[in-house]
Parts: sequence; structure tokens; C-alpha cells
Amino acid sequence: MTDPHREVVRQKLTAIRYTVTEIPEGKGSADLAANGPDIGLVVEVKSRRDDIERARQFHTGRPGRVVETHSPIVHDDFLSDVVHNAAKQIASSQAQYSGLGVLWFRASPELGISHADEKMVTTLLGRRYVNVRGADGIINAAACYLAGYPDFYRYPGIDLAVVEDPEDKAQLLVNPYSRRIDDVRASRLVTAAAGNKPGAIIDLHRLETPENGYVLWGEFSRKCEATVLAELKKLYPDRDFQFFDMKSSIGHIRMDA
Repeated sequence: MTDPHREVVRQKLTAIRYTVTEIPEGKGSADLAANGPDIGLVVEVKSRRDDIERARQFHTGRPGRVVETHSPIVHDDFLSDVVHNAAKQIASSQAQYSGLGVLWFRASPELGISHADEKMVTTLLGRRYVNVRGADGIINAAACYLAGYPDFYRYPGIDLAVVEDPEDKAQLLVNPYSRRIDDVRASRLVTAAAGNKPGAIIDLHRLETPENGYVLWGEFSRKCEATVLAELKKLYPDRDFQFFDMKSSIGHIRMDA
């Protein structure tokens, strides 16, 4: 039986003129090989249904009951395992199929609401959020990339990732540590996405900072928040920074009698 997520990705790649082949299932293989007018792709499709317990409570609860969950949007160990396995599967298939390594991640909650896509972006790019006080005293919130340990650093063979939310809206993340970053930018997958809404592509080397966020390059301890804040202060001595974590708060209420 065809994985429905893999079939959706196959259709999306076909729509932008890739010829897509399903890689025969085997131990540790990726899902799809795509050939197009430029460099090909080796794609591993992953999905995350992160509301199993919430859905169970919702379906078995009495009418009027509120079912809710709260969790921080931070580096996620489960998703880090997903990235690790995808990297191995892509590398295994690249021995036979040439192309850029692509992790295609789809948030797929049963009840329709999830922030697994935001957690995946955070996990891959080491993203955190900061309150920034400028010289004028005004405080603004901003994303800060590479403030935590990015999984992209550990897996340069994943050249890019497509991360889709439950509504099928996608962001393309260029791995800043890819050894083929020029090929990534020139690929049909990236150039097709470039015509979509602003912000559809996150390429840290080309990010307009600080308007669209901060990026902390370099070697330093990202385990120590004080050290990370000190690095930000070195770059922007006229500003004060304070980290905070975004929260995922989701609730459902049964309305049937």
C-alpha cells in the first residue's frame, strides 16, 4: 500500500516538472528519486502525528469536555531522531541514485492542529526567540537562528528540508552546512518555491539581518544561555537581548450531543 504522504510529495514534485521514481522499499532506503532539468533529488518523506493521546481523549470524552495540550516550541528529541534516520536513509540511497538529499517533513495531526512543523524548523536550524531592546527603548521579538545546536550541522548530507504545516503550507530550509549549497539554490525545487510567498525559503547565508532575524555563526557553547547572549551582544552592542521560548497551546472541545 502506497504511503499517502509519499504520494502527495510525488505529485508535488511532478507538478514542478520532476520525473519521480519510487525507490524500492528496503532496509534503510529513502522514498523517492526525482530527476529534472537540473540536479536530481533523493527524498525521504517523514510525517508526525503528535496528537494521538489528545485525539483519544477527544473521541472518548463527554460532550463539552475541553482537551488541551501545552508544550514549548524548542529543539525536539523525537524529531531529532527523525532527522537522524532520514540522513541515514538518504545516504544509503545516494549510492545508487544521484541527487541532493531532501528531508520532506509533513505535520499530520488527526485533529487538524499541530506545531510539529515549527518544532522541526527549530530542531534543524537551532532557532530560538529573543526580546530585543533597541537604543530607542522599544522592545521587539525576533527569531535567532543557530542560537541552539542545529541538527543541520550534524547532517550536512541533508542538503535541504521541506517542512509542511497541517494546512500544507511549506517552508524550504537550505542547510547552511551543505557542501553543495550552490546546487541547492539552483535546483528546480528551490527556484519554484522562490515565486511563492515571502519567507517560503530560509537560507541563513542570505537572510537579511536583523530585519528577518539574527544568525549566530561561529564556534561557542550553545548550551550556556549567557554565552549565547554575549555573542549577540558582541554583534549588536547597542541592543539588549533576552531569550524566551514560544509555547504551543492547543485545545479542542466536543460539541456533539
